[in-house]
Amino acid sequence: MVSAQDGGGLTAVINAEVTIHIFQTTLAPAEFERPKYTFLVYEDVPEDSPIGTVKAREPLNSSEPIFYRISSGDLGGKFSIHPWLGTIRTRKPLDHETQPVVVLTVQAQLGSAPACSSTEVNITVLDVNDNHPAFLRTSDEIRISQTTPPGTALYLARAKDRDSGQNGLLRYSIASPQPGVFAIDRVLGLLFLNGSLGAGEHRELTLILRAEDQGVPPRAALLVLTVVIEKREHSPSWTFEHLVYQVEVSESLSPTTQILQTQAHPLGPQRAASPLRYSLEPSIDSAVFGIRPYTGWIYLQRQLDYESTQTYNFRVFAWIPEDGLLQNVSATVTVHVRDENDNSPTFLHDVLFLKVEESPIPQGVIGKITAIDMDYGRNGQLLYFLLSDGRFFKMNPNTGELINWVALDREHRGHHQMTVLVTDRGSPPRNATMAVYVSVTDINDNRPFFPQCLPGKELHVKVLEGQPVKMLVTTVFAKDPDEGNNAEVIYSVSSEDNSEHFKIDANSGEIRTTTVLSYDYRPSYRMTVIATDQGVPPLQGQAVLNIQVIPLSKGRAIMSQNIRHLVIPENLKPAKIMSLIKSPDHLQQHHNGKLHFSIVADDKNGHFEIDSSTGDLFLSKELDYETTSHYLFRVITTDHSKNLALSSTVFLSIDVEDQNDHSPSFQDEFIAISIEENVPIGTLVYVFNAKDGDGSFLNSRIQYYIESHNPGMNPFLIHPSFGTLVTVSPLDRESIPTVILTVTASDQAVNVTDRRLRSLTAQIVILDVNDHNPTFMSFPIAHVKEDVTVGSLVHHIIAHDPDEGRNGKVTYSILSGNENMAFMLDESSGLLTTTCPLDYEMKTQHILIVLALDDGTPALSSSQTLTITVLDVNDEAPVFKQHLYEASVKENQNPGEFVTRVEALDRDSGVNSKLQFEIMPGASFESFEINSDTGEVVTTTMLDREIQEVFTLRVLVRDGGFPSLSSTTTILCTVEDENDHAPEFIVSSYDIEVLENQEPESPPVLPKMRPPSQPGWKLGASTDGCGTQKSLQELESITWIGKVACQATMPRK
Repeated sequence: MVSAQDGGGLTAVINAEVTIHIFQTTLAPAEFERPKYTFLVYEDVPEDSPIGTVKAREPLNSSEPIFYRISSGDLGGKFSIHPWLGTIRTRKPLDHETQPVVVLTVQAQLGSAPACSSTEVNITVLDVNDNHPAFLRTSDEIRISQTTPPGTALYLARAKDRDSGQNGLLRYSIASPQPGVFAIDRVLGLLFLNGSLGAGEHRELTLILRAEDQGVPPRAALLVLTVVIEKREHSPSWTFEHLVYQVEVSESLSPTTQILQTQAHPLGPQRAASPLRYSLEPSIDSAVFGIRPYTGWIYLQRQLDYESTQTYNFRVFAWIPEDGLLQNVSATVTVHVRDENDNSPTFLHDVLFLKVEESPIPQGVIGKITAIDMDYGRNGQLLYFLLSDGRFFKMNPNTGELINWVALDREHRGHHQMTVLVTDRGSPPRNATMAVYVSVTDINDNRPFFPQCLPGKELHVKVLEGQPVKMLVTTVFAKDPDEGNNAEVIYSVSSEDNSEHFKIDANSGEIRTTTVLSYDYRPSYRMTVIATDQGVPPLQGQAVLNIQVIPLSKGRAIMSQNIRHLVIPENLKPAKIMSLIKSPDHLQQHHNGKLHFSIVADDKNGHFEIDSSTGDLFLSKELDYETTSHYLFRVITTDHSKNLALSSTVFLSIDVEDQNDHSPSFQDEFIAISIEENVPIGTLVYVFNAKDGDGSFLNSRIQYYIESHNPGMNPFLIHPSFGTLVTVSPLDRESIPTVILTVTASDQAVNVTDRRLRSLTAQIVILDVNDHNPTFMSFPIAHVKEDVTVGSLVHHIIAHDPDEGRNGKVTYSILSGNENMAFMLDESSGLLTTTCPLDYEMKTQHILIVLALDDGTPALSSSQTLTITVLDVNDEAPVFKQHLYEASVKENQNPGEFVTRVEALDRDSGVNSKLQFEIMPGASFESFEINSDTGEVVTTTMLDREIQEVFTLRVLVRDGGFPSLSSTTTILCTVEDENDHAPEFIVSSYDIEVLENQEPESPPVLPKMRPPSQPGWKLGASTDGCGTQKSLQELESITWIGKVACQATMPRK
């Protein structure tokens, strides 16, 4: 059962069930020549284009054809394979942007055999420039003031290109008109003012911005940008003390440290009503710094790192809030980061294994040690030193080259371990160390030699005549200090000897007779034994064997046996070994004690002595099988008991029995060797070679076995006879980085209790290969408040790569989603910070594609979709839809009469946008009430127009934020009149004087009226005879003819 889990920790709902069938077959499957194939192909190749060919070999005992097929990895059916040629071709168009790498599994089947073998085919689809750049929009508009100072950033043009490498690398330019007042940063696409706009009327300019990739041929896209230049009232002119500020800052300074003060002052005598405010231009560079808004002091918001960025360039602005201009004057700030010795040197490898052949002359440079130091100048200049093993090796201190300056002899020393120190030249210096293991590999530089026969000497062997065919004459053996095939020896006899009387076993070195030897026919033989190793080319050693044939006695023997065979172990201490007579009584009874025993002078060798009177044979000196394995000598027995002394000869044939008196031996007690992880099962790791000084076959035959120091964790197997260590299971450095083995060599003495052992400790270091993609450990969700300052930390992106060294070093980048460059991601630390102010009301969510890339070769990567939610803060005050609400209500209505409804909007969200209304205290405000939630205004009492005709109310709205924000509006409420009063005379009568002798229709003279001074008097209005309403002043000038107008107090309308 196979389960799948993605990098985010989500597991597939359904597992895959895999059934493995094991077939019984005598035919081995076909075997691919390589376990992995890698091919490259451009994405624009036509269909049916060849990509590469895989090849499998059939076993030796088969003539069946091999058939190939793609078993997995081709989900889109884009590839095909020739069934018997193994050529892979394209079937459908390829697209690098969709699938840059394809991993296929190809199987090879031998004829109709049920079993098959497989190999991995990696196809890298190379990019071609087949995608045009694309702007997020084809046109846009910006508005700027004609007083905008040069250097001001105006617009950020962002385009995308789905291609990779140079094909996707964009450069920006102004296509039309020719750059003049405006300029654009070619890399960032930042449009800025390059000169003064000058005075003039409101006008528009059209710029054509161009984004072009670096492919061959290049592709481009255009953006039409309309620049509206608005006329603004002239503001007081200000300037900074310096147009460009430059400062050098140590990278070791801690955050919040103030590094530079910028100050602006007015040009001329004018003074600002309020203090200046300072701010930094939002950008990637400025995000590292902050500024005190009232003092202009620039400070660090986070630690600087010279190794990441050496120079920062940004702009500082000074402005007056009352001007209404956010950016009144600017200056350029350049911050140079000074390097400190804050990085220790690091080696490219934690441990280094080198192999070098032994040679009679020094090999010179055998390897190069490389370390890197991210610091600069002397802080990054490195020196290399060798802390050990200076006898054979030296180190070039400047280049790190390891030099062999004394000839290496594997037979003398096969492994060298040393420690390399690297130090920088900083103050104080920083250093690091690394272990280096050098294995000296064998060459066939040693001839086999015969321990029994010293150089320039001959090996003398005696053999008794008349012995049967195939009698063992002697056993020779040769040693070769080389290893492996270079030390495997086979024996032969020189063809020049033309001897047909002896035969040698090629493997054991036993020499036996092929005919019955006769002293009379030939008393001695001289032959050359050759030992040949199996090296390339082979080397030979020789031993000259002088075989002397000993004649049998011709006289009459008095002994019952004149040939004695003895076997004596080589470790026997000097002692009596036999007696040549039956017993002392026998000697006295039959020979009157007058027998005399002696060893023939020519046969004396110093190892045996005989008592001349008793016939007791003594071993006078210990025997050594490895020097002489067989002795033949004659003992002369003379009987003096007779008148005529009689003599007889006894032939003593003594075979020295080899004893297991030599233990196997390794050249080293500890060795360190290496093997890469992911190598195929059966890969040769090392060949162990032990030597045994014994001579006979079994006593010197060695078998090997291993024992792991971590039971149950041994992925290795050793061949018991050859000492070859191979892998038997996949190696994974991330699971088992090191395996410690005890390798034991045992001889094969017949008696198990006599067997001798010798062991060494082998440390097998599993070398890392870049086989793991980085895995994101951080959550793919982040939240940030919209009012955070520029440069604030948003999220810490963490990816883990279990590989080692550079293979596990992860760097971070933003692939997409950062169109307005609102965020900056530190490639080393993974800290994501803001580079410009965020605005919840403009964009509530940012979705970034973040890439984690290791430093292996080839590099592996993973991506993560990071969703950044901008949290709302109460930064937007509610705004009424109208600054003035006009309403009317009839008088004499019951309380609760609807007056109007006020409405307000708040661009915040949540509780920050929940609004509450209230009527502010003021004249007659108690006559009305407002629903705090809906904004509906109603009366709380009955209104009377004759008492108050117009009411002015101030309504306040506040949001639910903390602290809350508010705004106000005005309600102008007019009370409408109803006919709820009857007419009423102001006075009951008038006195009118009419002059005599007036012409008809002359008006009477109306005396001027004065209101009485009694309470309740009302000075009203009157109507003339036509019903026209007149004021009292008008009535004063009216004369009446023939009648009197009456005045009544009527309510005004």
